[in-house]
Amino acid sequence: GVFPATISPHAIADHRTITPIPHHWTYAQAASVSWVFLAAYYSLHHLAGLKKGESVLVHAAAGGVGIAATQIARHLGAEVYATASPGKWDLLRAAGIP
Repeated sequence: GVFPATISPHAIADHRTITPIPHHWTYAQAASVSWVFLAAYYSLHHLAGLKKGESVLVHAAAGGVGIAATQIARHLGAEVYATASPGKWDLLRAAGIP
């Protein structure tokens, strides 16, 4: 989850900024996940219900959340299409994204 301004073994967070830890993950694994991947995972898996064989368009796919979203979508088995500014097209092509 997202816990702003926390330097403590305990934290209080808004319930909308946290998500359950996958059953097969350790606490250390969960703590190592960047918030951009949490946002992408929550959006694609929990909100959109993205499934294998579906397709998704990721806007601004060369940015932080966009890169995470393309990786999560591929992990879920979706076909990824993307937008980015022309200067970043090579980055997307190198990642195999049309």
